[in-house]
Amino acid sequence: MNGGATARNRIAKIDAVSGIVDPGWDPDADDNIFALEVNGGEVYVGGMFTALNGGAITRNHIAAVDAQTGAVDMIWDPNADASVYTLGVGNGLVYAGGNFGVIGGASRNRIAAIDSAGNATSWDPNADSSIDEIAVCGDLVYVGGYFTLIGGETRSRIAAIDATTGIPTSWDPGGDASVDSLALSGEVLYAGGGFQYFGGDDLQPYFAQFGIPAPTLLEVSPLSGEVGAVVTVTGYAFGTNRGTSYVSFGPAKATSYVSWTNDQVRCRVPSGATSGPVTVTTGGGTSNGIDFTMEQSAPTLSSITPSGAVNDGIVDITDLKGTSFQAGATVKLNKAGESDVTATNVNVVSNTKITCKFNLVGAALGAWNVQVENPDGKSAAKQNAFTVTQAPSGLSTWYLAEGSTSWGFDCYISIENPEDEALDARITYMTDTGEVDGGVVNLPAESQTTVNPSDVLGAKDFSTRVECLDATRTIAVDRTMAWSPAPPIFEAHNSVGVTGPATDWYLPEGSSNWGFECWLLIQNPNATDVTATVTYMIEGEGPVAFDKEISANSRRTFNMADDIGARDASIQVHCGDPVIPERAMYKDSRRMGHDSIGTTEPNTEYYLAEGTTGWGFTTYVLIQNPNDAPTDVVVIYNTTSGPVNGPAMTMPANSRQTIRVNDYMPDTDFSTSVFGTAPIIAERAMYWDNGTGEAGHDSIGMPEPHTAFFLPDGEAGGEDDGVETWTLIQNPNDEGVEVRVTYFLNGGGTPLTFTDTVGANSRKTYNMADELSERGASVQVECLTAGKKIMVERAMYWANRTAGTDTIGGFTFRSVNCRPCGESREGDPGCNQETQQAP
Repeated sequence: MNGGATARNRIAKIDAVSGIVDPGWDPDADDNIFALEVNGGEVYVGGMFTALNGGAITRNHIAAVDAQTGAVDMIWDPNADASVYTLGVGNGLVYAGGNFGVIGGASRNRIAAIDSAGNATSWDPNADSSIDEIAVCGDLVYVGGYFTLIGGETRSRIAAIDATTGIPTSWDPGGDASVDSLALSGEVLYAGGGFQYFGGDDLQPYFAQFGIPAPTLLEVSPLSGEVGAVVTVTGYAFGTNRGTSYVSFGPAKATSYVSWTNDQVRCRVPSGATSGPVTVTTGGGTSNGIDFTMEQSAPTLSSITPSGAVNDGIVDITDLKGTSFQAGATVKLNKAGESDVTATNVNVVSNTKITCKFNLVGAALGAWNVQVENPDGKSAAKQNAFTVTQAPSGLSTWYLAEGSTSWGFDCYISIENPEDEALDARITYMTDTGEVDGGVVNLPAESQTTVNPSDVLGAKDFSTRVECLDATRTIAVDRTMAWSPAPPIFEAHNSVGVTGPATDWYLPEGSSNWGFECWLLIQNPNATDVTATVTYMIEGEGPVAFDKEISANSRRTFNMADDIGARDASIQVHCGDPVIPERAMYKDSRRMGHDSIGTTEPNTEYYLAEGTTGWGFTTYVLIQNPNDAPTDVVVIYNTTSGPVNGPAMTMPANSRQTIRVNDYMPDTDFSTSVFGTAPIIAERAMYWDNGTGEAGHDSIGMPEPHTAFFLPDGEAGGEDDGVETWTLIQNPNDEGVEVRVTYFLNGGGTPLTFTDTVGANSRKTYNMADELSERGASVQVECLTAGKKIMVERAMYWANRTAGTDTIGGFTFRSVNCRPCGESREGDPGCNQETQQAP
């Protein structure tokens, strides 16, 4: 002790913050210590000493001491025969430099690498004079001292030695006197010593800095691969940390790295890589290149939209999802024992999306595999990913989810028989207590027939199924409900039915806000109970979902406000077993109400035939984006004088958007076309007030136009009600089309028919009263222009427009009396081997 100081012989452990010497740590060397290196729990020491622990333990010039206790490692003893001036740790080794000739049990002149057992490795640079400083950088060992020859190469006082071979690299600054100190920082090496010059005439007295030398590549493994494959690059001078350094595969830089050390980099082949040299670039420059061959990745398939279709025509595949699709790829459907169905119009939109068309006419029923093959022959298949179903031979079965003869409602069902022969139809009601047989009704040829459910059910809530007993024939069915909220005022709503249940349905309109009631009706035609998931896509908020239970062969009613409170929302219904939903809305103590079916088919195009901002009407277009990503939407209005551009917008994922058309285009009759960059659904609601309170009607749109439409309800005149029936025809084509309108009378008789021309991208309206009066009639509309299709709706009003209804119709791709054998009614467009369908 001296003045309070702690005695320590040539080595001590001092607290870095307080400066206090550790009282228990005292290796006690007998002579000078020149070098210290800490690695984990060990402190490696080098110098002139020959003993530690006060002479108790012999250690000649090099030793390892426990970093916590100061105890000498009793196993690690390299035993140098002369002074060790410098130490470095790296690559699992201790590098030693000095004036020794023997160390670690081997002859090593002034420099050696010592392993964990204290033995010298085979690494032997063999310097001709002392090594005073070592700095380890991965696969490079930088050394400084008095030497002029090392590793068999002339190097003056400073060198970079390969940590594997012991041979100097080409880096050769060449100092004129000793280099006594080295330090690495990032990509810079600092040197200090007795020198004045480097490189012969570059004045650098006593202190200098050098850029780390350019990296060198020795091996790339493997030498070929595809995007995403892990490649190992081996060499030296890569730097211990990547920082801004990178590996290049031709023009593309790797962005994903598994590991980076000074002598090895593992990274993934980046997108955009090409065959050619792989290089490593650091602050020291760019390495030599080693050629790498790019292999194209095999494609993968994840999903196909739609995932099925009927075998009656061409289906558009709007989104075949996967990875690594290449331009020129082919797409097929295949099934054991069947000929492949090869897609046409294949468009590789991106390396993750393909669109195409399949002609499914006559395709075998059941599950088909989907296959994509790239031009290089690599392919992918998704088993049983596409289902082909039987196309119905006619519109023979219809479902109506909504229906009530209770709560003050009156209800009637309209059935249209457009065939040229009489048909029979069976009616079944699905109530909360199960099925009720509604009997068989005769449908005269080319007729309209009206059925009153109350004759069978009395006061009851119900859904309805109507089946033509000849499944090869076409009928069309809709339902009207009327009520009197404040006599003598009454209101009504109407909707066409659907021809089959499905697992997924979409209904863009829906509100429990602004004084609206919104009711979702779900019909379960299955023999077992089902659980349906109802998702509300709330405007401005996002989606929320609820599970609903529906008993076998019954229907249930759900109030939107019970689930989400007062909100505007579109609805999606998903069920593992196929069901049929409708949505009814009421307002002002049910002074006003409207109703619509949903659709099973989102599409990049949607059409709405009815619409006006004149005559006291306010029109809203409701758009639903059911996708998990934002969608760009454009709206175009088809007016009597041609198309008018409407709003364009980006809709968030799983959302709904409301457009008040009066704000964009006042006092105009129009139809609407909605286009999305991804599949969407559109619906339209209209409101008016004739002085007795606000009334309204609504209808879902259609994802494409068609050749012919059937609209079962319709009436002109009426003693007490003054019924108006208007047929709205939208022509979305770039040329005019000829149309034929036919009225099939209630009870049968000779149909009334006329033809007209609807201009390009426009719409026309036809009043049933212009052709008949005081009579009910169904409507059929056909497009007679070959290869062109139209969109049709029907609006009806009663009692000076106190009430009104609107709906789309059932539709067909060919003339109703056209058979697959080729027959068609005189003047019809002719059979194109496609069958009838419905919404």
